[in-house]
Amino acid sequence: MSSLQNNVALCKENLSLDLLSHFERYKIIFVCNPRCHIVSYFQGGWTEIHNPPSDQDIMDHLTGEKWIGSRYLKYTYHITFDFDNSSLDEIDLVRLMLDATPLSAMLCTSISEGHYHLHKLLPLDCPPVSIDRIQRAYKPFTDRRLFEVFPQRNQGCRLPFGKFQQPIDKGCRNLVTWEDQLDYLCNLQITPLIVPRYYQQKLDFGPDKSGISHRRHVTPAVCDPLPLVKSRPYKHDHSASEAIELMELGLPGPGTRNMATFDLFLDQRKQGASLNDAIKLVKEFIRHKHNNFSKEYPRHPLTVFNHITDQGKRAYDRFDKRGILPTDKDCTNRQYITTADIPKILRECNANLPIAKFIAFLVMYFSTRYPRELVRISSKNFKKWGSKNFYKQMLDELESRGLIHRGADYRNFDYSKYIMLNWEFVSPSHAVYFNGRLARTLEEAIVASYTQAEARLLFIDSGFPRENAKKIVNRIYSHLGDKKGHII
Repeated sequence: MSSLQNNVALCKENLSLDLLSHFERYKIIFVCNPRCHIVSYFQGGWTEIHNPPSDQDIMDHLTGEKWIGSRYLKYTYHITFDFDNSSLDEIDLVRLMLDATPLSAMLCTSISEGHYHLHKLLPLDCPPVSIDRIQRAYKPFTDRRLFEVFPQRNQGCRLPFGKFQQPIDKGCRNLVTWEDQLDYLCNLQITPLIVPRYYQQKLDFGPDKSGISHRRHVTPAVCDPLPLVKSRPYKHDHSASEAIELMELGLPGPGTRNMATFDLFLDQRKQGASLNDAIKLVKEFIRHKHNNFSKEYPRHPLTVFNHITDQGKRAYDRFDKRGILPTDKDCTNRQYITTADIPKILRECNANLPIAKFIAFLVMYFSTRYPRELVRISSKNFKKWGSKNFYKQMLDELESRGLIHRGADYRNFDYSKYIMLNWEFVSPSHAVYFNGRLARTLEEAIVASYTQAEARLLFIDSGFPRENAKKIVNRIYSHLGDKKGHII
């Protein structure tokens, strides 16, 4: 009996797919008993194999050995929307029309930047839906080439959760294993296939063609104007003092509404205010402190309030994607290293001082952030801690030893890959101080914790050759001096 027939039997008996293993569930939902399958080894094109994929083929896809896709399907339990060269703002607008928001669908990366796959499940307690019916439902979108819909009757459909296919929605972007990703997708809201509404005007993303004239209609003001206020300079430096001044004096001048409201959202996020409270505060600010410098608000207040709501979500989501908490504004000033960390760092560096310094910076960075299992670190920090040309080799070496685990999902200029550090952290009460402040480097921590003779013996015991240890210690202490005893 085929997997598709098995699934129909499960539906008739009113049994839950949750009783099956993750692998069996994956086959029923995504593989769907195709006549053929396609294979790719990440380089070159796809090769068609004239038989269904074996269990080993599917597992190789899920473990990143190769890519597998189904071909010549007739029925399916899932839909994949393939977006090419699309911005995330465009995709979010289309998702609203498709009823495929993060509550009911999962957006994943693809091989190339700007390419995404949106996965949506169909009800699993009903018979599967025909491919032809799915293609007809989304024809207004595919005719305009906003995206492609898979599976298709005669085209291959790459299976999800393979290599380079990382979820990026807020609730699932840190899921590492395909089993967790499958569980998350199955727990989303699942709705029957319906013909989505198609709004032509909302999908006109490009600029108007030249030569086309439009009649302009000016809506009369619906809000009472405020007394005239003289404009003032605006730094837009995201500082707390700037936010206080905004709340006291209102918008500083024409064309500043968007910048001012963004600064207020950043200030509220740093203070730990919830998104809803921040949105309410910014709306009240515009209502009472716009100072007649907003052209849009007097005539279209609801449009402005909707923009504020969207702006707040984007501002807060930007922090969430980067793994930044409100308390992180002080994390860098409070990060520390302890005396107990120093021998562990020297043992882990394999007698390589640059790697030891790199590990020390990692430990200090995590020291105020380790309650979070996943911490996103910009490559700018890695280049500053190690070497611009060799920091990736350092990360690979540490990952091969099991000291760190690095995630795969990232977006340029938005958020970085996450790092998991396998380290036993000590209380900040044991932090090493150098010259009355927290030690900022491995060398400062060594000088503040050991005498020159003790440090030399520590390096030798950690695997450094005797002569190298002597030279390293002499160089450190000649530069920083002997500050032993500065431990609080």
